[in-house]
Amino acid sequence: MVDKIQAAHNWLIHDLVALNDWKEMCGGDNVEILDRLKVNLRYAFQHELTQKMQEYMLDYYVQGLSMREIARKRNVGLSAVSRGIKAARKNLIHVLRYTDPTLLTAKVRKSNRIQKSER
Repeated sequence: MVDKIQAAHNWLIHDLVALNDWKEMCGGDNVEILDRLKVNLRYAFQHELTQKMQEYMLDYYVQGLSMREIARKRNVGLSAVSRGIKAARKNLIHVLRYTDPTLLTAKVRKSNRIQKSER
């Protein structure tokens, strides 16, 4: 039993060393990029989106409402909400990609709403 524990311990150390080597090879972590993105997101949200776009984005991503629920709440058509969110995402992605050169070539992921359990 002690041999198995020692072997597991050795593999864990090996994995940690490999992870550290990989992080150094990739240039460390991305904390600075993420911090810059957060600051720029706040600015871009306030200055690059219309009031309606801001409302739709907050309802959809923060409150977790469906587009249909937002349309009912705001007394607008479902397609208006969908187009508003799509346009807002496009505007934000366009602006925020200039935060760091590596983001200019990064593939843009589809929407990731905040899950109710994460709020």
